[in-house]
Amino acid sequence: MKVLKKTCFYVTALCLKRWCLISFLCSFILTLWIRFNAFTDPVGPPVLMAGESDLPVLTLLTNMQVINSWNHLDDTEWTLFNITADKKVKLPVAPEYRMDVSRLEDVFTQYDSSFFAWISPDFVFNSGLVETLQKVEPLVPDDESLVVFGRNSMSSNPSIGIRYAIIGNARLFPWNSAFQSCSSPMTPQCILTTCYRHNISGIDASATIETRDLIESAESAIEATDLLDHFSRYESQISGDGRVVVTRKKTDPNYDPRIPSILPPMIPDEEPILVLCTTFRPEHYKKRVYINVLRNWAQFVPHIIPVLFVVEKEPELIKLAVQLGWTVLDAPERNANNIPYLKSMLRTLTSKFQSSFYAYSNGDILFTSDLFYTLLNIKKVRMGPSLVIGQRYNFPLYGRNVFTSNKVRKLVQKESELFLKNAEDYFIFSKDTSLWNDLENVVIGRPGYDNYVVSEFLKSGTVTVIDATETLTALHQTDADGNFAGKSSSGSNYNFDVIGRSYCFTRGKTDLAPYRTFYNGQRINIEERSGFWWRIKNILADIGIH
Repeated sequence: MKVLKKTCFYVTALCLKRWCLISFLCSFILTLWIRFNAFTDPVGPPVLMAGESDLPVLTLLTNMQVINSWNHLDDTEWTLFNITADKKVKLPVAPEYRMDVSRLEDVFTQYDSSFFAWISPDFVFNSGLVETLQKVEPLVPDDESLVVFGRNSMSSNPSIGIRYAIIGNARLFPWNSAFQSCSSPMTPQCILTTCYRHNISGIDASATIETRDLIESAESAIEATDLLDHFSRYESQISGDGRVVVTRKKTDPNYDPRIPSILPPMIPDEEPILVLCTTFRPEHYKKRVYINVLRNWAQFVPHIIPVLFVVEKEPELIKLAVQLGWTVLDAPERNANNIPYLKSMLRTLTSKFQSSFYAYSNGDILFTSDLFYTLLNIKKVRMGPSLVIGQRYNFPLYGRNVFTSNKVRKLVQKESELFLKNAEDYFIFSKDTSLWNDLENVVIGRPGYDNYVVSEFLKSGTVTVIDATETLTALHQTDADGNFAGKSSSGSNYNFDVIGRSYCFTRGKTDLAPYRTFYNGQRINIEERSGFWWRIKNILADIGIH
């Protein structure tokens, strides 16, 4: 009896073991089939209906620029709507429209759907399009838009950028702002720019909504990856069982979510926000410093016009500057030591360029995109005649190649320290400020001129002085000269002789500016300084006490 029981037990265990193995193999094969068969075919014709509902999940609009691509689209199930004035292409769906915001309401009425997208006609979506949008749909707020972005991950072009922007609750999207930011055609980067300006949330759907170009030559990737990372508060992914899931995105702890690293498209006929000038010393060991500055400032063209005043010819640097879009000019009036006067540089800028602001910066300072966004917010507030100043950060260069906004930000966070409040390295004047004409003929890059300029503007009472230290990043590349290079240079006493050594230089510090910029969440705000201790600091500065 015991032998029979033991035999039955072993037979039963062996059967269960084999059954579990067979079940596991079946489940594994089914998972593989779902993963690779249902979600890796990138060019299957999309089905635009959301389940059994009569309301489409998506309306696609196109600008019809690539006319020859239409023979590739005959078999798709897309609803396409022509909104350009191109008379060579006509669709029976509806009459043609120009890109006019007043016509969009007609589009939304005629093609009512949960999502709306403006696309190029030369690429198609994969089968994850509809399922992803159905998962995202519950996240769309009732009172504002939500935008689904994605990179063209199937592209053969190594420059992968933003490829599509699908808008939920599109009626509430600020289209007027979008059309002002971009000329025809409406691009995903224009949508991204508008999202930044209006604090609209985004979802990175690159992992589940993919695109492929039908005409390879028509492909153009938009370099807006940093801007996408800025807005992506959620992301879609494919789970182990092949389903689309939407989760809150994990962000880089070193990433600053307040300011995108790239600038928005420039509105046609818009004047630059800033003309920024500098000059270089003809020292061989500073070559890396100057190359970094040339590349760094060039990132902000055309919103910011960089100008190099040449004191002594450096053919290699001049050639690179021209290639990067700088304006190169001979240095204007100079003193006996061949150093330009600040007034003469500003006079040249204002006579040759139209801009909202004009500025001088030392030739070893790197900026980030927050230079543009800080000035943009100051311009919106309309402060009147104004001077923008701020402290700098110091970091040891060690011959490194540093110029991108992201790299500069990381160095500020990890390897830099904030420098003195009485050491100003840049001066930004609004175009309606003319007080600099009344300054003494001080020269740039030598001790005393920075505190003198700030002090004179503070004493005038007619110019608003703004300390932008908290929102405008200025990074000083510390090399062999150290952090007090001007004191050991030739003609270091020139400005003291011109101004007078009895002058009260203690008044010219950044923290004595009556206004400051600061971050309020993701927005840059401006506030007036006040309070008992701030007034005491001003009184002590007036009598020469630091």
